[in-house]
Amino acid sequence: MLQNSNGHSALVQITLHVGQHAVPVSHMGPDFLLLKETLSSSATEGTVVLTIDDQVQRIPVLLPQGIRAGIRRVSIAEAHADALAMA
Repeated sequence: MLQNSNGHSALVQITLHVGQHAVPVSHMGPDFLLLKETLSSSATEGTVVLTIDDQVQRIPVLLPQGIRAGIRRVSIAEAHADALAMA
């Protein structure tokens, strides 16, 4: 019989920051986000803020296809800090 040793469930929150907007994210994959709300944006850079039990990680991303109004799935690509500084 398997037992959960600590009974802990992590509190996870994901938000996409694009310009002045902070959009809640319901799911994150290796190359996409599923947004809880939509907005419209051309191809741009953004930051995914991933919070797990008060531990915050900021992940710079590229949105190569932008965000289309009414479409929740957004393609992302890894952005390297040094590449962003050169842009």
